[in-house]
Amino acid sequence: MPSQTTELNSLAGALGSIIGYLGAEAAEPYLFERLLWPQRFYNAHSVTTFLGSALLMPMGGPLHRAALEVLDRFRKKGLYKGAQRGHMLGTAFYANTGLRFHFHGYNGPDHDSEIRNGLWVNVLRSLRNHDLGCDQLGNKGADVETQETETRRAVQMVHHLQLSVPDEPKSKGIKVFCEDNISLATPFIMLASEVSAIGCALLIVLAEQRCFWFAAYMCLPLVLKLLSIVCCVRREPATRSIRSTYGPDILIEVDDYDHGFPLISGPEEIVRQFFRHWGHPIRESRLDRAREKMSMALIFGFVFTFPIGLLSMLWVSNTVQIVWLSYQMFVIVVMHFNRLIGYEGPGRLEDTMAHELATRGKLLLHSKHGGTIMAELTAYPVSRIREGREKVKEIARDFSAKVELKRNDSNMSETSTLAPSTEKSTM
Repeated sequence: MPSQTTELNSLAGALGSIIGYLGAEAAEPYLFERLLWPQRFYNAHSVTTFLGSALLMPMGGPLHRAALEVLDRFRKKGLYKGAQRGHMLGTAFYANTGLRFHFHGYNGPDHDSEIRNGLWVNVLRSLRNHDLGCDQLGNKGADVETQETETRRAVQMVHHLQLSVPDEPKSKGIKVFCEDNISLATPFIMLASEVSAIGCALLIVLAEQRCFWFAAYMCLPLVLKLLSIVCCVRREPATRSIRSTYGPDILIEVDDYDHGFPLISGPEEIVRQFFRHWGHPIRESRLDRAREKMSMALIFGFVFTFPIGLLSMLWVSNTVQIVWLSYQMFVIVVMHFNRLIGYEGPGRLEDTMAHELATRGKLLLHSKHGGTIMAELTAYPVSRIREGREKVKEIARDFSAKVELKRNDSNMSETSTLAPSTEKSTM
């Protein structure tokens, strides 16, 4: 019996090592972006979100390699050096899209074209996962179904997103999204994501009543997720950005042709804030630095989660070994599946906003310090790259004409206001 037990322990250790290698290769760092930004990544509360989290979002597997990559990025960006040291951009705290944009008809002095995190860009990217309603398709869109003279290889979309400050009557009945606060559904989504681990923990307790410590270990990823709610960093905007008056509107085109032809327009002050520091962690006080440290510690905890379980195989019973190895097999299958299809999990704010734009064409984004902004979507299907570029030029011409007309009306109103006062002073 002892020799048989030793052989089983050796077999469990060997299988655990193989599982650790396979899982570590499949795990991706985006899992820790979700962990450090629960306001954005655990914001939806639908049945689909709960089921998707339960089946596809466990974090009890071999994540040590992905966690080390995230920690290496923190080190390279200088976040270990102290308060307000280093750069958050390009880390799990604040991912960088690496995209740029260019202007259409812009004559202002600020030509910074870096997108950085880009909330609305990610929303437009997510639109490819949703079917647009007829109300969102522009009347001037190309009729791709009737174009039979040339071979159609793919249908892409020209997405034109218009941002504005809504009037009170116009905002009634429009769905409001907010990422300032953590939703009440957030801990339940996290609980759902680890339901497989909780089930294994209960099975261990029922099968081996003396193995409560290993059952508690199975729930460690859930504990780390729930702690992320407590220690998550504060995010910008930190000051109110909604004003009574704005400068001229701008139209920008995002250089992201893998996702169609994204266009964003609106007052410069509103549009640009989403390409600068919107969502960036606030780093002002000692408490902010403490939150940063605690968040890093959570990722450090995931470095050791799998090795601790693998080492524990030396002391647990055969039943516990089978349960743990089965759970690890389930997790690595899920990680490989997610990686193959490019799935980054349910509940992400941008995806729910994209669904709302695809179905209703407009939404409101509310921020405690950034006010309320309305987003309206118009889409035009095109069948070729050249056709998409022509459609973008057409939209840019129409946009420039509207801006010029608005500017002329403003100048005329100013002239009519000044004329009586000038005449009175002459008399």
